[in-house]
Amino acid sequence: MTVVKNQMNQLSNRIGRLLSLSLVIALFGILDVGSLQAEEPLLPFDNEAVIEVVAEHGLLFDSEFEAIDDPYVGPLVVGRAQDRDAPASGVSVILFQEQDGIDQIRIILTTPWNDLPQRLEMVADIVELAIAPPPVFAPAPADPVLADMSQTARWLYGLMTESWLGWPGSDQRLVRVRDGVAVIVEGVPPEIWGITLVMDQGQPDQTWPGAFADLAPPEVSLGRELIRAGEYQQAYETLLPLAEAEEPQAATLMGDMYRYGRLDLPSMERAADWYLIGGRFRYPPAVWALASMSNEGWGVFFVSNFKAPLIVQASEAGSADALYLLSGTQASVNYVRPEGVTAADQVLVAAQWGLLGAQQDIALRYATADGVEGDAVEAYAWALVALANTGPGLDDIRSHQLAQDLRKGLTDDEIAAAELRAGELVTGPPQWPDEMDEDIVRD
Repeated sequence: MTVVKNQMNQLSNRIGRLLSLSLVIALFGILDVGSLQAEEPLLPFDNEAVIEVVAEHGLLFDSEFEAIDDPYVGPLVVGRAQDRDAPASGVSVILFQEQDGIDQIRIILTTPWNDLPQRLEMVADIVELAIAPPPVFAPAPADPVLADMSQTARWLYGLMTESWLGWPGSDQRLVRVRDGVAVIVEGVPPEIWGITLVMDQGQPDQTWPGAFADLAPPEVSLGRELIRAGEYQQAYETLLPLAEAEEPQAATLMGDMYRYGRLDLPSMERAADWYLIGGRFRYPPAVWALASMSNEGWGVFFVSNFKAPLIVQASEAGSADALYLLSGTQASVNYVRPEGVTAADQVLVAAQWGLLGAQQDIALRYATADGVEGDAVEAYAWALVALANTGPGLDDIRSHQLAQDLRKGLTDDEIAAAELRAGELVTGPPQWPDEMDEDIVRD
């Protein structure tokens, strides 16, 4: 158990390092960042409305918002605590500007968490500029202060608990869509959470479209859409017959809903029962869920002693998240890296399978000759792959900055070679379904 906790800490540390540069860029606007995105539809509110909401809560003053005209990112309005006598709350607000309005807003919450309810109410009021208060399916938090929060704040708190493994660059980030607006929640608790609002354009997460969605029965695809919209009871009724018939993707989605209390009180045991069905069919998200479900700190899973072997099995089944986690894991009693396989090899394969965090990582490794032979063209090619794989959220600025930095110093011929090479690098996850293995998860 301690070994896997250390593994998760190592992952959090690594993600934190990846985050730190993008947060500096976002919060201070001091680095050159390339912006290659197409224009996004505009959100239904303006700067003044957001600044007024934030100022009403007293976490940031309206005087602490400033316009930053970065030639690479484009115009930003950034709110962050300036010089104060009293300690400031760990909140920053970034408004991405288009000519006629805002196309993206990002709220970054950092430690300490002593004023979390107040910050959640502030975020909730910003969210309610765009959507009606959503239904709350999760039970009230045990903490009476949290339980007294408004409906939208409680909804956001539930999404934050569900996004524990939604670290930037992961397949596990969380997207919920209400009234045409995508609310993206990701982070590395207990240090950072990021909440991004953008008009919905099918931004991907682990639910939609999901790995191997092309193999899913129509009812599973419908269930995914219902979960994405927060319609959990309808999703349950749609998915239950398939899950009971041991359809792995349906069973895994059922596990997700029980794990996070979307139907009733959270039940790790019921979640595990459903995940075990997917695990018997070597369905990568199911095995990864079994391996990771006790790491979020919201409950104790009854097979927690088997997490390290399960992470290995998840990687063998095709979970890029699990393989990337193993790349940062030191040899121990519970884990020995296969002979002849290096950490860089594992990062490379996870990148080839399509994991954004691994793609950013391997680009830096080629640029700095870290575990691989240095290759500036290969580094830039991977940076282009990562950029193409990046949507709104905490990785947005990071991926643009990485591509711009790794392009510097290349000749026109090298840039052309990297652009050609980028189209050859990603293979996608291993083929699934695999042959059934009754022993993939031992219960």
